[in-house]
Amino acid sequence: FADRSPSEAIVLEVDRKAIVNWLVANGILREDADDDSRRAIPDVDDEQALQEWFLTNVATTEIENPFDDIEDEITDAVYTLLHSMSHCLLARAGEQCGLATDTLGERIFPNVPAIVIYAATTESFSLGSMSTLFKTRLHPWLSQA
Repeated sequence: FADRSPSEAIVLEVDRKAIVNWLVANGILREDADDDSRRAIPDVDDEQALQEWFLTNVATTEIENPFDDIEDEITDAVYTLLHSMSHCLLARAGEQCGLATDTLGERIFPNVPAIVIYAATTESFSLGSMSTLFKTRLHPWLSQA
């Protein structure tokens, strides 16, 4: 099912190095992971290696059904982190752009990793609220979230 409607969105790509460091701090990735290469820490100073690591180790098939548990620990951790960040952003977006929180939607791309916040309106026009949020209120929004 797809519903085409004009809308606006803000795509926030999250720092891969910061996420890997968070995974290490939470014991999901380990220095001594010789027996499990998925749990080995990628080279955080090599952006291409980080991109490849996320594409290889975050299983997007695990998140296709939002009602199923995510069994893969790495995918679950990255998705949960991004989803939590997304909800913090959604909770503060209304204050900054004038849209009610329930008129905003989210999409999580854990293998990028990125969060998309969009105006989930069925109206045939866009008010420019997300554009204005990005152009004039991005820093306060991110700081408050």
